[in-house]
Amino acid sequence: MKNMLTMIVILFILATSLVSRAQAGDVSTFVGLWEAVDPLDGSHLVLSITKNEDDTVKLLIYDTFFTTCDGNRGTGQGTGEVSAEGALKVDDFTISCFETGNIQTAFTTFTRNSDGTLREVLSAPLTPLIIYHRTNK
Repeated sequence: MKNMLTMIVILFILATSLVSRAQAGDVSTFVGLWEAVDPLDGSHLVLSITKNEDDTVKLLIYDTFFTTCDGNRGTGQGTGEVSAEGALKVDDFTISCFETGNIQTAFTTFTRNSDGTLREVLSAPLTPLIIYHRTNK
């Protein structure tokens, strides 16, 4: 009876551990340096994703031609969390335009594709997908 109780406690702890990991999402699959080409304007995008101490991530994007910056250069940055479904969601994504000084806030979501690439789903309607490729391992 004592062994059975011990076994039940161990299984409960193991199950709780697995569920909490699934709820947190896997941040490590997103961390790294990524590059893409914007299918709308052909601009070069560089995306850096770093892990914060609280398991959120910091994103920094450099774009050579932000449409929202009247075709000029700019950066985008924000903090995101990986959901239990495995999507990286950024609610405070801020775009800063170099030449005009304009600042815009949006939300964006990134998901991992089966081939290891990263897909950005933008909040703007009818925007084509942007596919990022990891440039470091």
